[in-house]
Amino acid sequence: MSMHVRPLDRARDAEALAVIGDRSGRNLPHVADWPYRFSSWGLDDARNGCVWTAPGGALLGGAVFQTPFWAIDLFLSPDAPSELFETMLRWVKERAAEGAGRPLWFTSIDARQMQRRRELEAAGFVDVSEADVDPWSKLLFERDDEIDMSGAVLPPGWTIRPIDVERELPAYVDMHREVFGSANMTLDWRRTATRMPAYRNDLDLVLVDDAGVFEGFCIGWLRDAATGERVKKLAVLFAPPCVVVLTTLLALRTVRMCRHYGRHCVSRISSSRLSFTH
Repeated sequence: MSMHVRPLDRARDAEALAVIGDRSGRNLPHVADWPYRFSSWGLDDARNGCVWTAPGGALLGGAVFQTPFWAIDLFLSPDAPSELFETMLRWVKERAAEGAGRPLWFTSIDARQMQRRRELEAAGFVDVSEADVDPWSKLLFERDDEIDMSGAVLPPGWTIRPIDVERELPAYVDMHREVFGSANMTLDWRRTATRMPAYRNDLDLVLVDDAGVFEGFCIGWLRDAATGERVKKLAVLFAPPCVVVLTTLLALRTVRMCRHYGRHCVSRISSSRLSFTH
């Protein structure tokens, strides 16, 4: 199959790549938070994204250097020719050699993807999930939406509510930076995420105390999986610096809101189990 290659256009290609993610299921380390990732300032540099298309224009694959995460997101359509992944990796190596902003780059796969692992290792990637120094991997968590959550009640003095995107995004950015010990989160990134078509404010929750101080956050993204089951998927990002019980209640509140939109809900926190660096 002949293919065309061009720079990634965030406005034009983000949704099509997210659909590839839907079709890939667990073969990709993320579930539904693609709008959040596509909002990052890593894509402000057009050189950090590339897509491959069929002659008719349909997307077959894409690669994105996510500078804030030190990560490379790789998308491969089930309809793509078998040689495309190696072609994508050659582009990745060329872009990394140009100096894409980080000394190391990580990409993740499911531990069961042995063929993908062999292709990555052949391209020079090294498994660091069990490295002697600074091992790095991710875990996948799932919870069945049928579990009863009726007893999950906030203690006095705390409130969970949607964030006010007109007034409170700067406070969110400050909290995000404090929680992760990094200045990677920016106001433009956070604002762009709220303008994505998939954004729902009632799934963008903050935990506040009686004084109105932010103590936690939980961002939900819903997508319909491209399967006959039509599973609703929820990606959760949360990291409050307060007690674990409140953290759990914050995540559960997001799952409750997901139920409002119907269907079975699966929440995933973190993702894949095998990571590489180049």
